[in-house]
Amino acid sequence: MFKPQLGASLHTLGHVIDEELSVLIANSKIKTLELLQWSFNENPSVTRKCVKILSAAGIKTVSIHADFWGGLDISAPDQERRERSVRNAFDTSDLAAELGASMIVIHSNDDKITPDNRRIRKKHAMDSIRRIAAKCEEREQRLAIELLPGTCLGNHYEELVELAGDLPRKTVGFCIDTNHLDKNPSLLPETVKALRGRIFNTHLSDYDGIDEKHWLPGTGVINWKNFMASLDETGYSGPFNFECIFRNNETSKERISMIEGSYEKLIKESGEVND
Repeated sequence: MFKPQLGASLHTLGHVIDEELSVLIANSKIKTLELLQWSFNENPSVTRKCVKILSAAGIKTVSIHADFWGGLDISAPDQERRERSVRNAFDTSDLAAELGASMIVIHSNDDKITPDNRRIRKKHAMDSIRRIAAKCEEREQRLAIELLPGTCLGNHYEELVELAGDLPRKTVGFCIDTNHLDKNPSLLPETVKALRGRIFNTHLSDYDGIDEKHWLPGTGVINWKNFMASLDETGYSGPFNFECIFRNNETSKERISMIEGSYEKLIKESGEVND
């Protein structure tokens, strides 16, 4: 039976990262976490203290997601902007090393890409990825390039493979965000199978089959049975990471409970598929 450990992005679980949230997570079924680099910008000492509390409770910080806003874009035409973005990814690697996380997650761009500029933006992104990958390889970290939506670079598996180029497969792989295939959610199993052995991470949520919503899995159009079966078939063993947006002022305790319920349902349906 396919039963990965439950993981979650920390920002999914609460409006404020504090000791109270840490205790709730420590007493939950969540076993792994992804942290946003941004979480360390406003109150780094409190965030670090919370990570230590969670680590002591046996909850592992597996990945750090590099910032991708505020003008950051590793494919930017402007060289200074690209350099700033690459340095930011280096900072993410530093943070991962400090916290014992084995992986960083990056976006290949943050702007809309047009047919006219796609080739040069892709070249810039690949050059930047090569530099970031070298830093990760030095530290025995893994670099996960995220599947992105719309006209972004890496919006389908062929282009993700192209972005990774000839970089070491043990170092450079991909993060599958289940919201990012836009009007083609049925392609999720095909995407997983095409990237067999190179998927390092997942961002799990549901949507309306049009544009990303980051709903709780099971509340949108994704066929989770098929997706789970594809993960199982390809031997996926990375984080099973819920990245959802809650819109009804749910408390952290309610959010955690809802994620746990969704996880149990997915696992049950996965067992039914395998039977």
